[in-house]
Amino acid sequence: MKYAISFYMTKRNSSPVKEYILSQELSTKTKTLRLIELLRIYGHKLGMPYLKKVKGNLFELRILGRSALRILLCFQGDYIFLLHVFNKKTQKIPQKDIQIAVDRMKSII
Repeated sequence: MKYAISFYMTKRNSSPVKEYILSQELSTKTKTLRLIELLRIYGHKLGMPYLKKVKGNLFELRILGRSALRILLCFQGDYIFLLHVFNKKTQKIPQKDIQIAVDRMKSII
């Protein structure tokens, strides 16, 4: 089953996740877009080391490399919503980043 990828859109009609990804250096951007494509194809089955459950219906897509990114996302039917993105700096996901993703998830579901 292939999923449709949807980037979270703000009320001002911008996509913070897409803008952040496109602002990265070429190697990080390429790796990120390739992993999003794999996520679109495999969904939940992508698994570790790329996809990890955070809590409930909130997951993190783990982009490994020199510039480690995390994309927080959720599944809703045939859609995957990319909610929030940040550079990984610590072992645990900062609570403020989880809260941003949860708030955005509530606004779409």
